[in-house]
This record gives sequence, C-alpha cells and structure tokens, in this order.
Amino acid sequence: MQINILDNGNIYNLALLLQLEGNDVKFYNPDSRTRTILFKNIIKPAPLFALNKNEITLIGLRGKNRHYPQFKKVIGGNRVAERLELSREDGLKLAKIIGFRIPSTHTFSNIKDAIKFLSKQKETYVLKLDENYSSETSLTPNNNEEIIKYLESLPKNIPNIILQKKIKGLEISTEAWFSEDGSILNVNHTIEQKKLLDNNKGPTTGCACTDAVWNVPDWQGDRIGKYFLKLQPFIKKIKYIGPWDFNCIIEDKTGIPYFLEHTPALGYSAIFAWIQLLLEDFSTVLRKLFENKPITAREDKIGYAVRIWKHPYPLELQNEKEHIKLFQDLTHGEIIGKESDLLPACRNVFLFDVYRDKDNICIAGTDGIIAEIAESDNLYNPRYNKWLSYLKYFKNSTLGYRQDVGSRFKRSLNKLKEYNLI
Repeated sequence: MQINILDNGNIYNLALLLQLEGNDVKFYNPDSRTRTILFKNIIKPAPLFALNKNEITLIGLRGKNRHYPQFKKVIGGNRVAERLELSREDGLKLAKIIGFRIPSTHTFSNIKDAIKFLSKQKETYVLKLDENYSSETSLTPNNNEEIIKYLESLPKNIPNIILQKKIKGLEISTEAWFSEDGSILNVNHTIEQKKLLDNNKGPTTGCACTDAVWNVPDWQGDRIGKYFLKLQPFIKKIKYIGPWDFNCIIEDKTGIPYFLEHTPALGYSAIFAWIQLLLEDFSTVLRKLFENKPITAREDKIGYAVRIWKHPYPLELQNEKEHIKLFQDLTHGEIIGKESDLLPACRNVFLFDVYRDKDNICIAGTDGIIAEIAESDNLYNPRYNKWLSYLKYFKNSTLGYRQDVGSRFKRSLNKLKEYNLI
C-alpha cells in the first residue's frame, strides 16, 4: 500500500514504522528550514508532485501549509479542526455546545489587563495562549504571581490571553478515532506527565512522558467518552478523519469532567503508546478509517511512552530561525547511537530530531526532542520496566528523560476506578 506523509517533524517517525510494515511511503516536508536536516539519509524525501493524490495521506503539519485539498484520503489535516485547536475560545464554544462544563474563563487582548485582573484574584488561575504560541502555551502555576511574572516576560504582540479558574482534580485526555463516514472506531484514555523532570520538577512541556494509554470498550457510557456521540454530527459535517482528543479535568469533589481543550491532529506522544496496544499493523488501522471497520486493540494492557531529550530542550525561541540556529550550534552532529540498533526498533523507538551519518544516528538540532520509547504493560499492575531495555541503544550519556514513568498513573488508579474510567 502506498501512504503519503506531509510533515515537518511531528510524525516523521511513523514513516519508519509504516515502511517496516511493508508499505511504500512517500514523504514530503514543505518546511525549508528543516527539510534538509531532519531524517537526512534515513528517509528519502519526495517532491509534492510525486505523491499520489488518491492514496491515504497523513498530515502531521501544524499551522500554515497544513492544508492540501488536492488529496482525497486525508487523515489529520482539516481547516475547521485546526481552528478549534489553535483558537481556544472557539474550541471552548464547541465544547459548551456538546454539553461539557467549562471552568470560569476570562479572555484578554493585552498583558496589562490580564495582570490587573490576576492581581485582584484570590483563587488560582491557569494561563493559556491562543495559536499554540509556544511549548508553554499552558501554564499551571502554584499561584497567580507565577503567571504575572511569566506574562511580564512576554513580548507585547502575543495572541489572546486566556485565564481559566484552576480546577482541583484528575487531568485526563480521551481520544476517539473517526472514520470516513464519521463512525467511531476506537476510544481510549491517556494520563500524561507534563513536567520535564522527576517528581514534577522543572519546566512544563507538551508531554514529558505518557504514563498510560488504555482502550475503553464501553465508551458510550464513559463519563467523557459519551461526549463523542454529541460531537459526531459535527465531525461528519466538517468531514474530519482521524484522532480527536478531549483534554479534561475531573473535579475531585464532584467527579464532573471540566473541558480544557481539543487536539484534533496526528503527531503527539500518546499515539506511540497507543500503537503498543494494537492487535494489527498501524497501516491496517489507517486503511480501516476508509473502510469504516472497527480497530482491534488490547483491552487488558496499557501503553506508555518516555520522551528522550537533549539540552537546551525545552527552551523555545519565538524567532524560529534563531531557535534552530541555537540548537544546531549546541547539539548538531552529536552521535546518539547506531543505525543498526535504532532503526529496526522503530515500533518501540520513535526517533525525532535526528539524521544518519554513515552507520551513526546523530542529533539534527532543530528542537532537542530525540525520541520516544514506547512499550506496554499490565493494566492493573504495571511494572514499567520493559522500556529500559531500549536505553542501551542510546550511546550519548548527556540525554535526559524521566525515570519515574508511571508514577502519576499509579497514584491515580483508585480515582480512575472510582470514576469507572478503568
């Protein structure tokens, strides 16, 4: 089967897996800043005209250049869905329409007004910025003074500032896979750890490790999964195909889920953990999205994934040229391991910011996220030890990763049972 991938770094690694499964993968990167660096000598890029427009096409791009209407079977790329992800206000409006409760929310167009509001509040708020402004578009602080200090460090020309009342509870993501006719083929839950270092220390990242992904067979009765039934008519209307994620907090006192944000896209850590649960090839899953057939996956296990990174990650400069130059100056060319070890392990080791030089896999130097190591374990008593066997493939002793993977899931297990989420 031929599969097209249009991406600038989010799902490069899925191309290796799809090739291992015997598919003819055509790969195009529209981003000239990373096109000649990422996965050089690992995947041969193709010009856009070489991609068959009638074949399955994965789009992992974010922001501009994400839309290619000439392709007929697109997974992940959709203008309306992207707007709901990038415009948090629009995303909250949709969530309210389908019945979710929303934390008390205030939107500001300038930093001064946001700081003035925060300085008068006794309750703690959470900061969010529109348009995926940076890797720290969400800041969950210990107090409002932390947000004020962060806002004071930002340039004036930032997008909308959104402040939401902090809800005390369990944060969880719930994902549905929608087929071409709008059918729901799979629903799963995810628990993540966002802080870079063990014991929730260090800066906030998109996801430092995915503690657990597990499938939800009875999702229509699930306290979050049931909202996908209400979303379904909208999905059919916009003709979205692929994974759609609700990020929520379940309030401790009431057990009520409060909606935070949508992620309707390919290219995030939990997908690598979820792949560990499949009872079929990932390319079979992609084909089933256009055949409207159920996805077969294990229900007695969790998948998990651990991010491997290189300093100065997670530093993110707003000027992208300066950002890439800094990372290349500091890390480009460092050897992380052997091609013969890392590439054949692509079902468990998902590489990111790398290229191949002869027999070595080296750091490309675009953002510092080197890889995600993914494995599976017992649902009710996970040991979280199998992923460690892949660390021997990484020869660079300066790479970082969390060692307490699974700690949040284990702490949350009783709550998850109480809420009938597991």
